Amino acid sequence: DDDDDDDDSTSSKEIAVPNGKFPSLSSLTDGKNINSDVDWMLDFAIVGFAKCGTTWMMNYLRKNGRSSGELWVNQGEVHFMRKAEGPAKMVNLMYKTHAADVQEGTKRIYGVKNPAEMELEGSLGRYAQYFPHTKFIISLRHPVKWFESFFNFRQYHHYPHMIVRPTTKLIGECEPGYPYKPKCMTSCKTGKMDVCTIRANFHWALSRLGKTPMTSKKEKKLLQHKMSIDPMPNKVFIMESRQIIYNHPSAQNFTHDLHDFLGLDKDLSELQPYVPPADKYAEFSNKEAVEHLIHICDEEHDEVRKDLVRIGKDAATWITKYFLESPDVYVSSKEEFIKLMDDWGHDPCSKERRL
Repeated sequence: DDDDDDDDSTSSKEIAVPNGKFPSLSSLTDGKNINSDVDWMLDFAIVGFAKCGTTWMMNYLRKNGRSSGELWVNQGEVHFMRKAEGPAKMVNLMYKTHAADVQEGTKRIYGVKNPAEMELEGSLGRYAQYFPHTKFIISLRHPVKWFESFFNFRQYHHYPHMIVRPTTKLIGECEPGYPYKPKCMTSCKTGKMDVCTIRANFHWALSRLGKTPMTSKKEKKLLQHKMSIDPMPNKVFIMESRQIIYNHPSAQNFTHDLHDFLGLDKDLSELQPYVPPADKYAEFSNKEAVEHLIHICDEEHDEVRKDLVRIGKDAATWITKYFLESPDVYVSSKEEFIKLMDDWGHDPCSKERRL
């Protein structure tokens, strides 16, 4: 495992409030601007990616926090950091929790979830400026399986709005000329509702953290994007969604390594057996919406899968050869993780590779 036994991996609970005194909210922010050091307020953030297990992670850590008293994770998503006044809103949210804990004489490790953070314009720069010691938990998924899940999620929850068809129209960028996650949804002129294959370039978003050299032609060739790069000291725990599957070879040390990364004292609960339904949407109440969902292995989606597998191969190459080399990046069961990455260069719908 990529886990360094240095000062940076010590418990976040050792980071004390400034001067040892709990400050007033007004000394930290006026509601729009940050007036003081607020880095101590947010220990970790679940920042990516959508449909890759971020809700599972939030619920898992919340459940452990309730039983151990050692963790606090906000219920639901926090979308503050995409806007200029976002850090002030984050401080306001976290202050209430810290203040309550100070009154009770307790100190926990505090976290939030926003699975779009890595792809948004402005967010990462604000983390780098105001929360440079917030640890990032980032979950990935095979691009083909991610696309199917994301398409169906958008289509089901925004029906009767329809994502443009056929899916070959979703190959490439979402909105012309805008490299980030689109700000539109059902109002997107393209009709894509922010579903497109270019967003499967998880390595492009990861490269924005500035954890790799980006000096060689080989690396630069894998990073043909126009998003900002915001070099930041934040530590990263990177995982693939199959690492939370009970008894999967890559999950063997997962809870232990996540525990160490977060700097917890008490053990995290073991992973539980889970058998996903063959078709999770078949049981959903809106039968009309279900009619418009896709099965990615159908022949009509061959071209989309081909593009996603090409992207997956590039993403896996960059993540394993460059990203994992950073001392700021932690991964559980590295060899098994790399095997999962190697799988990204293959179509999971081929008969011998059913995921």
